[in-house]
Amino acid sequence: MSESSGQVTLRSITSGNRQAVEDLRVLPEQGDFVDGVSRSLAEAAVKRHAGDGSPLGFYLKYGFRPTGQMFDREQVLDLPLMR
Repeated sequence: MSESSGQVTLRSITSGNRQAVEDLRVLPEQGDFVDGVSRSLAEAAVKRHAGDGSPLGFYLKYGFRPTGQMFDREQVLDLPLMR
């Protein structure tokens, strides 16, 4: 595995830097563990609509469904189980 000498910084994605962001690639040995940039950006866009930092998109992706109930200021979800 190679080591990177680059510095990582966090910046907003804008129309001016979006293409450079989308051109980023993971190392081949990371490919089984990390989604590509385009897919990750698409997932982040969905999650952002559920509230910054919300895991709702993750739960919905795996079959959880909102019940319409709240508990301690948190949405109650249901996971239908097959028998």
